[in-house]
Amino acid sequence: MDGAAEAPAAARGLPRIPGSPSLVGRFEALEHGHEAVGWVLDMASPDRRCLVELRLDGRPVAQAEAGLPRPELRAFRIRPDCGFRIGLPAAAFDGTLRSAAVAVLPEGLRLGPPRPLAGVVRDHGTFPKRFSADSILRLQDGPPDWDRVFPPAFLQRHGVRAAVAYAYLWLLRRPPDRAGWDHYSERILSGELGLGAFLRELAGGAEGVAARRGGIALLAEFEAVLAAACRLPPDAQPPQAMKGPLR
Repeated sequence: MDGAAEAPAAARGLPRIPGSPSLVGRFEALEHGHEAVGWVLDMASPDRRCLVELRLDGRPVAQAEAGLPRPELRAFRIRPDCGFRIGLPAAAFDGTLRSAAVAVLPEGLRLGPPRPLAGVVRDHGTFPKRFSADSILRLQDGPPDWDRVFPPAFLQRHGVRAAVAYAYLWLLRRPPDRAGWDHYSERILSGELGLGAFLRELAGGAEGVAARRGGIALLAEFEAVLAAACRLPPDAQPPQAMKGPLR
């Protein structure tokens, strides 16, 4: 049995692209915040080099041929040079929150769900771009997007309960009381309340409004705290401000 005939059985565990009986692949990540990375292969035409298209908010912005080496795919007995890497154009970083998607052409089928840009760029210098809580919350085109305040790195390392504690410190300028901490953490973890809805609720209360009268100073403070927290190892203790008794 030749390699082409063996490929479908060998690749049974690979991610299929909905809408196609033969396309497999994945949009894996936005590496460094500005490069769409993944791979795609047509199992019915193993020699085909698929064309992929990067889309921002549904609009095409760049195309590339999926022909980069992906040696780890040899384990599935498929052609290992089917990867792609597409750089986001500088115009994408204009202070607007966006989502990026990748589609295979000419089928127009999307390689998995869109991925949000990690944040909005604070400066337009060379890559790697710098993202900030300040730029996320001071959007040019609308109100704060509370669902995007905590970066994935923070939540993966420290979890929802830490996010609740930081939100209290940032928005109310005090440690969380035990009842509030447990109440919000449990509701968020159960899926009853989204993190963005929690932040909106906390920020919109009278105490939150009074505490935030410092404005930009609070944003800068929060950005520094998040940057430090994301550098901590997993399960590390929160900053010194969190170590006192809860009230």
